Amino acid sequence: MKYPQILFIFSSGIIISCMNKPAPVVFEMPEGSWQSALVQVNNFGKLTYNPCPDGFVIPDFSYAGYKNGEPIPNYRPPASRIETVTPLPNANSCNAAHIQQAIDKIAALQPDADGFRGVIQLGPGRYNVDATINLNASGIVLRGAGRGPDKAAVDLTETDLQNMTMIYRRGTGEGLATHVVIMGAASAGGITWAGNTDVEDSKVNISTQKVMPGDMTFEVESAAAYSAGDAICIRYPNTNELLEALWYGGNSNWVIHGREDQRWRMQDVNIAYHRYITKIEGNKITIDAPIFYVLDRQYSIAYMYKITTGTIYHNIGIEDLRISMDRTPSSVTGSPDQNCIKMNALENSWAKGLHLSDYIHAGIKTEATTRITVEDCRSVDPSGSRGGGNHYSFENFHRSQLILFKNCFSREGRHGWISNGTATVNGIVLLNHTNVNNRATAAAEGHRYLSQGMLLDGWKDHSTEGINSIGFFLRDNMGTFHGWGGIFSVLWNCDIQNSAVLLDKVPTGQNYSIGSIAETVSSFRSYEPYITGYNEGHNTPGLYPKSLYEAQLFARKNR
Repeated sequence: MKYPQILFIFSSGIIISCMNKPAPVVFEMPEGSWQSALVQVNNFGKLTYNPCPDGFVIPDFSYAGYKNGEPIPNYRPPASRIETVTPLPNANSCNAAHIQQAIDKIAALQPDADGFRGVIQLGPGRYNVDATINLNASGIVLRGAGRGPDKAAVDLTETDLQNMTMIYRRGTGEGLATHVVIMGAASAGGITWAGNTDVEDSKVNISTQKVMPGDMTFEVESAAAYSAGDAICIRYPNTNELLEALWYGGNSNWVIHGREDQRWRMQDVNIAYHRYITKIEGNKITIDAPIFYVLDRQYSIAYMYKITTGTIYHNIGIEDLRISMDRTPSSVTGSPDQNCIKMNALENSWAKGLHLSDYIHAGIKTEATTRITVEDCRSVDPSGSRGGGNHYSFENFHRSQLILFKNCFSREGRHGWISNGTATVNGIVLLNHTNVNNRATAAAEGHRYLSQGMLLDGWKDHSTEGINSIGFFLRDNMGTFHGWGGIFSVLWNCDIQNSAVLLDKVPTGQNYSIGSIAETVSSFRSYEPYITGYNEGHNTPGLYPKSLYEAQLFARKNR
């Protein structure tokens, strides 16, 4: 008997053959394509990883995102769990309390079996606000009627506003802290994992000599106090031996000119991972997502402990609306932060279908936040000073981990994306991101103090002047002697036209550019002892699979 066959073709070139009986998944490599020497896929979607010349294997990035790579939920509750809000009739009124009252009403409900309380549905129109809106309970979704066209706020017509929801923050300016929306805790400061050794009572040393990037298992001295399901922090504490191996940050003022004041200090590097235990076999621990650095006992002894302090919020979503702010003169620095959205102490949450504009600092900024998906969001046209510390389209600050930015768009930010949280940032993926910037700008990059395990997958830059760069490189003496911006990070199939890829090999590790279309791929400094990272397929179209993240996710889901 013959069975009808249907072929599904994915963006990565994957073809799935579906019949009336189980059929194998079939991959078809397009003619003219090529595969990396480090990551190869067979006809059934199985990935083979080969070590680079330094002996490292590219890690699996597919654990980034909501619930380690699950789709954002399409949460549609019954009417009893929906609170509908419309703009106040007086156009000059502040809607902040009006919206917050509806949020608090849904927050007071008991969560359902899936951990959701309900939806705050904002009707179409303009909601002027003079205060911050707080999504401060797990299981709530703030949903609008659409984000509207990609126009400046002053250019939106009444017809536009009838088909969209805009939250408009008034009264911004110098010295005003103006997060328009906070998702999670009012402040991330109370979430102390990786930041407070006083809460490490349960700590136990990791006994494996080397835990490698991509590993999800290791031995500990005793697992007796632990159980599957425990939230743990894995720390690799800084030591003088580790700093020495990293050339004290690599800044040329130190490496070349011997200026000790330009070296990294002990407090600058605090490698840490927020993970869950999925299995315990004797003293062997398996965790839910990889680590992204070499935990080598010759430099420091890693350990883990249970995360038991602070409230981390879950299942908070924001969807289908616009957030804009009063535009400010270029002289305004925006200190403290002025962001459209600040994500604090969040896990398994999301932002989808948003338009974010006119901020001074960031469109979305994350802190103490893990396992998040930001999908189909535009972060565009910031205002205020364009100097250092401002105009970050999307920013990952301290303790931001396993975050997926999918199909997002940035415009005119100094950094279209930035990992700004130092060594506690890891597992960040930007999938199919488009950036446009026609002014002198800074790179999309790992920014300072050794973020790990970042993937720019299919990044495209459509700027007309070819002035933008991307990379994982030596930030050198910039800022607070930033040094190595990232390690064990990958640029995969990125197209930045005539701009530069900046890529440094970092002592103790490596960074990778595979299939980059760019004018140059090089280290930031062009002299010894600095070395360009692993560069394969420069200006060679046709890299297969087209998306590393999608191929890794597919392979993991179909083992």
